[in-house]
Amino acid sequence: MSGASGRSPDSSRELLESRLRAALDARAREVGWGDLRQAALPAEDVRRWGFPARAAVVVLLGLAAAVVWVLLAHGTRQQPEPARPPAPSVTQPPTAVPSPENLELPEGSRTGGR
Repeated sequence: MSGASGRSPDSSRELLESRLRAALDARAREVGWGDLRQAALPAEDVRRWGFPARAAVVVLLGLAAAVVWVLLAHGTRQQPEPARPPAPSVTQPPTAVPSPENLELPEGSRTGGR
């Protein structure tokens, strides 16, 4: 199978590789002994924080996180209110007040009659 330029993929890869090698070789030839410097010894100030100071910071951060957790998890809870007595579920039936419309009289006691 040929590419857009009519070359096979293998020849394209070989061409790319040769161009990259040539560019790398040219760059390497530009660097001379004058461009290089001697390796410097590490400075004594590399370890600014010693072990005790670092351990103290870690412990203080851990304590601060624990205090925040306690305040958020336990400090915001309110005490529950005491239980209220339940409302009565049985209601009293209304008292029947007799009225002339619903009053039944014995048969012989009607007035204005017949």
